[in-house]
Amino acid sequence: MLSRPAAAAINHVMQGADWARARLRPFAGRCVRFEVPPVTAGLLVEGDGRLAPAPAQAEPDAIIQVSVPALLRIVRLGDASARHEARIEGDAALASAFTGVLGGLRWDIEEDLSFFVGDIAARRLVRGGAALLAWHAQTGARLAQALADYWTEEKPVIASRTAVDRFAREVDSLRDDIERLHYRIERLTRPGK
Repeated sequence: MLSRPAAAAINHVMQGADWARARLRPFAGRCVRFEVPPVTAGLLVEGDGRLAPAPAQAEPDAIIQVSVPALLRIVRLGDASARHEARIEGDAALASAFTGVLGGLRWDIEEDLSFFVGDIAARRLVRGGAALLAWHAQTGARLAQALADYWTEEKPVIASRTAVDRFAREVDSLRDDIERLHYRIERLTRPGK
């Protein structure tokens, strides 16, 4: 269903990445089915290392299943640890090359935008978008901290770290006291004493 747009998008980003095409070239003629539920894309590696939509009847040599958040971390942030969240079936070498290429590619959004709005506007749009994302992350972190403070201090629904630590120390002390009491009772109830 999304094989053609997926192949076009990846090929577009691979335009200036000769290393990516070189890494896929040894797998020419092999098919990869990429599943990001609920979407699936079948991709065929061509002789020059580019991707094409796989024929509908083609049996995939490798199947890569990954969640949307993990895919975004791989593609946008280059998070190598997110690749370990992918489930792979079939040819592991093909799947590894494919995920390695996806993880290493960087989309130059500013370059693509400059064709539509010009260089200066593209730069400002990208900077504005980055600032918006940073603001969004900071706001989320501040909100989470405010809720945690409210729920631990104002309306104690959750325990604070110090309260949990104090409780754990008291439990340990109680356990030790019970052990000592048990030992004394045993000593007093032993026959022959």
